[in-house]
Amino acid sequence: SKGALIQASTEETEHFGAWLNDIEVLKPAEPAQPIREVPRQINSSLVDRWWLPFVSNQVAHGQTAGLITDKPSLNVWAKAYKDCILALDIDEPGADG
Repeated sequence: SKGALIQASTEETEHFGAWLNDIEVLKPAEPAQPIREVPRQINSSLVDRWWLPFVSNQVAHGQTAGLITDKPSLNVWAKAYKDCILALDIDEPGADG
């Protein structure tokens, strides 16, 4: 493993070249340090728009499919997706309950 100290005897063979024999771990590797999760800072001005990534992704799919081709149709589709997700009556992500 990475960072371990080992000792090995080697043997040189004509057919296979260098060959490791008798590998011994002299010092094991240090255990990996766990990654400390950094708390996310929530922009309080955007908390009420938790649905925005969904709407943005759906509009992007509509553009890719050629269904949304101009600003007026983008507005109609975005509003429809927003109304759709809000009509599902789901709690905001991270809300207790």
